[in-house]
Amino acid sequence: MNNYVAGHLENPDRADSCIGIEFDEGHGAVAYINEEEISLTYKQVRQLASMVASVASQMEWYQATWVYAFYSTKYHLMRKGDHGEHAKALCGTLPPTWGTYTSSWTLSPVLEAPWRTSSMCKRCLAIYEKRTQEGQEHGH
Repeated sequence: MNNYVAGHLENPDRADSCIGIEFDEGHGAVAYINEEEISLTYKQVRQLASMVASVASQMEWYQATWVYAFYSTKYHLMRKGDHGEHAKALCGTLPPTWGTYTSSWTLSPVLEAPWRTSSMCKRCLAIYEKRTQEGQEHGH
């Protein structure tokens, strides 16, 4: 029987604390938490992966201070809390409208610092830079 380790995470505060998962040809997969092993089917592994992705997304939103607002080909920025599908970006841009139909932004959290790419709104970046520098100067 061959086991292929996918990885594990150790808690540096406790030598006996770790979590991991590995592929096991005989059983599908084995997850382990500390010393306990749990056999998982393929379906259970897919469900676990989906749950982990959902929690990671929730953590990203919780930890974010800034939000990307995307429409078509351009990313804008919004301060988390001031964001929304129809809210103004930092530069003042609203999502496009056609007659009575108003489009909406696709929103996603900024994980560390905004991207510096050609698809980022330069005005939003300049306002972001100014606000974050002011926040640092005022101890925020």
